[in-house]
Amino acid sequence: MFYIAVFLGLCVLSYFEYRGKSFKYLSLETLFLIVTLITVFRFGQGTDYFAYVDIYDKTPSFLGVSSFGEIFATNSDVEFGYVLFMAIFKTLHLNFEVFCGVSGIITMYLFYKFIKQNAKLPITAFSVFYVLYYLVYVLSGMRQGLAIAIFVGIGIQLYKRKKYKEFVLLVLLTATIHVSILVTLMVFVLDKLGDNYKFYCALGILAILIIYFNFDVAIINLMPGFLADKLSMYLTDGRASMMSFINRFTILALVLFYSFGEKEDKDLIFFKKIYIFSFVLYLLTMKSMTISTRITLYFKIFEVILIPNVVMNLLRDNKKFKALQLYGMSMAIVAVLLIKTLNAFLDEGYYKDHVNVVNYPYVTIFNKDRLWDFKEH
Repeated sequence: MFYIAVFLGLCVLSYFEYRGKSFKYLSLETLFLIVTLITVFRFGQGTDYFAYVDIYDKTPSFLGVSSFGEIFATNSDVEFGYVLFMAIFKTLHLNFEVFCGVSGIITMYLFYKFIKQNAKLPITAFSVFYVLYYLVYVLSGMRQGLAIAIFVGIGIQLYKRKKYKEFVLLVLLTATIHVSILVTLMVFVLDKLGDNYKFYCALGILAILIIYFNFDVAIINLMPGFLADKLSMYLTDGRASMMSFINRFTILALVLFYSFGEKEDKDLIFFKKIYIFSFVLYLLTMKSMTISTRITLYFKIFEVILIPNVVMNLLRDNKKFKALQLYGMSMAIVAVLLIKTLNAFLDEGYYKDHVNVVNYPYVTIFNKDRLWDFKEH
């Protein structure tokens, strides 16, 4: 009930924000602080927690190796920048809980900056972020969560201020943490494209045709051998689920429908182009659940900003009923996805039969043994 209760609390505050009311001691800063503390003190939460424990345990300290290369040899599947990050903590004799906590603080701070700088209804944006990204990419997929946070918390501001060299350098450095962030260099192309919906529809149709006629396989075969082999391997990991497609299409359709004909600022237009492209890219890569998830997230996350900002634009134009429709449907979708995410935690976490989405436990580093009352192993 813990994670559901947090979401319900955020929903109540989000509704008050939507109605134009606020509470002095329950600001965005306070809410982010609370959820960050939840992040720092967690133990065994999400699907990948113990996989990261294993990676951290295998990482040697700088003092425990005879050559620099030995540090990377133990975790050859993890980008070297992230291995270095862990090795620093191991050299300081800090355990995984400290590493995890510091990583969580950095990630949450960068996401806070993203929402604070761009969302017109920040608590509503945080409520959407909490379900769609926090539970999955802060609690579980920590490495990619950090990469996404760096892109939206630092990178997008550099790009908007036309600091292109710094932006490219940041992306290249972050690629040493998670190589998938290289896809964000496509913002240079996206920024030049118009905002004509017909053009993006044509791109979507082209993506579907490429997948249907297996042209994607031919394109992969033209790539360098090491890259072609890795992508071909991912094509065998299963298609993206229908639930994932419905989720993405529904939110995109809502954003486009309710923003149609509205006066929009430059940032909203830019973010919307990025978000539309995330769906086109999803269509192009949906044969592989791994690829479609990893490379589209950097663009998909702008829904966190688009939903509240379109709602605010409707309120500005005195279209209150439309604003309420978009707000209500978006929060309902997010609530459904919360249940889906918690079910995934249960299915992939080897929990005992009596554990369900309602009593899924929040366990801290102070009561670690309690976790085994709920998990099989």
